[in-house]
Amino acid sequence: VMAGTGYVACRSPCHPIARTLIKESGVPIAAPSANRFGHVSPTSAKHVYDDLCGEDVWIVDPLMGTEESQVEEGSSSCAVGVESTVAKVDHASRSIAILRHGAVSSVQIRDCLASHNIASYSVTTQIKTTAETVSNIAPGQTIRHYSPNVPSTLLSTRRFEQSSSTSSEPLSNEELVILKTSVVLDYGKRLSSLQPHCLSYRDLSPDNDSTQAAHAVFDGLRWAENVEGVDRIYFPDLEVEDSEGNGTEDALLLAVKDRLTRAASGVVVTTLQ
Repeated sequence: VMAGTGYVACRSPCHPIARTLIKESGVPIAAPSANRFGHVSPTSAKHVYDDLCGEDVWIVDPLMGTEESQVEEGSSSCAVGVESTVAKVDHASRSIAILRHGAVSSVQIRDCLASHNIASYSVTTQIKTTAETVSNIAPGQTIRHYSPNVPSTLLSTRRFEQSSSTSSEPLSNEELVILKTSVVLDYGKRLSSLQPHCLSYRDLSPDNDSTQAAHAVFDGLRWAENVEGVDRIYFPDLEVEDSEGNGTEDALLLAVKDRLTRAASGVVVTTLQ
């Protein structure tokens, strides 16, 4: 249960099916994620089936195989779309460390502590990037995670973003050839200049809405790897300002950036290759 780390994580899901399963089982449930290790996280029952249909598993979904289960393009059947925030509570040092970004921000945790008159705990962010051979306290810490089955890379938006002063640098003939078999999974139109040249293009949120992007990111990654003829997938390298100090931290934007960074194994390029 502790994976040799000395720590155990406890989760209390809000979905009625999960809560009913826990109640009826009458015992604590220990379970891994419902996908192949390192692959894109599932956000619908169909995603689970796609990954584990050859395994001895049961999928609990009353809508599975019905018309109601067909998810709209770019959407997700999960309410948030990304995994929960993981926080490590250390009573000895009176500290709380965020180990994985999710919907709950460090600001919200501080506000919760303050509302209960708990001022003695510090709240920090300790996001790690490790090799797959390392035993981590929290999930989602390896540098290659949430990865499509197609080579994926982050593109520096400083060259390709249309509002950038350097965006006028033309694409080389080699880059144009590469784009013909490449899928671009964008956010906020940062890489929209590549849309006319690439094999297929989707924007997680043209309006820079982190809630919308988080809701669609894993479905988008699975869509990208299944585009016929795709050889490469590109995402924008999101630059997120440190706004934690002024109480306006966008937890979901940090979560989307984290998932895309790990999907690309942290590799950022300025030239298509």
